[in-house]
Amino acid sequence: MQELIQGTENNNNTSGLISKVNGLVNIDDLNKQPDVFDEIREQVALAIKVLCVAVFNEHSDIVTATALIKIAQKINVTDNETKQRIREAARDLQEVVQKRTAHQREELNQLIGVISNVNSQVRLHSALAINQEKVKELLDNLFSRNNLAQIANFNHSDLKRKLVDELLELCESLQTTYARSFIARLSEIAKNDYSLKNHIENSADRAGRKIQVEALKQVQQRQTQTSSDNSNSSCYIATACYGDCNAPEVMAFRDFRDRFLLKNILGKGLVSFYYYFSPFWAEKLKNRPKINAIVRKYFLNPIYQRIKKQNDADI
Repeated sequence: MQELIQGTENNNNTSGLISKVNGLVNIDDLNKQPDVFDEIREQVALAIKVLCVAVFNEHSDIVTATALIKIAQKINVTDNETKQRIREAARDLQEVVQKRTAHQREELNQLIGVISNVNSQVRLHSALAINQEKVKELLDNLFSRNNLAQIANFNHSDLKRKLVDELLELCESLQTTYARSFIARLSEIAKNDYSLKNHIENSADRAGRKIQVEALKQVQQRQTQTSSDNSNSSCYIATACYGDCNAPEVMAFRDFRDRFLLKNILGKGLVSFYYYFSPFWAEKLKNRPKINAIVRKYFLNPIYQRIKKQNDADI
């Protein structure tokens, strides 16, 4: 037992300590021994109590310390002073547990309040109006790996579930890649609480699907808007060269775009490329009649003749 005490004072790890104590001392067998073993029982009980104090003082591991003091209490000791020392250690631990429990609940309630406030701001102003980089920074600070590990050790499943729900709602509202990666981290809060873990995983699946659906909708809306804008746009370079957006050649180019190019992916890509660069070159062609004539003769007119020939063949 002395080796365990020294090891606990010099080691940063208390995992497996309860199993080691149970392996060294069989409490049931020890309690069955005759009265001549009373002194041994007292020494074992006091040694476990000392180990309990070392675990708490050196590692703040209140779970292991509480388990150790319970083992000491199971030993049938007859000495009143020994009994009193063990009772006092148990009482001190209980007070620490109560204070820590209250502090944990306060911490969780504060976190819930912060996230609830951010959710309210998002609902009020919409996710687009919120500085998402600041929200990301806030979440990273509040829920770092170390903080998540601490929250995982909290015993308040009701508050942890409420916190998770607030976070999932916020992530759904943000609809960003970061939000999806943050959701994946939340399972660390659950630790061995399998009910909460299932709740997080199921909620995360729903949130992830919703985020994907919303992201797809936004992409489709942008594509639709681009196509609409392009349909209503003039052919910049052709208009600059022919001098009129309603010139027969310009109208032929526009008709070719709408009837052929915008009907397939490659054509849409070409149109998007054209409308990205053409305004710049159209501006360069303004009031440049000689250059316009060259562009018409060697570039636009041949294309126009091919389009006209194709249209005549279709008729």
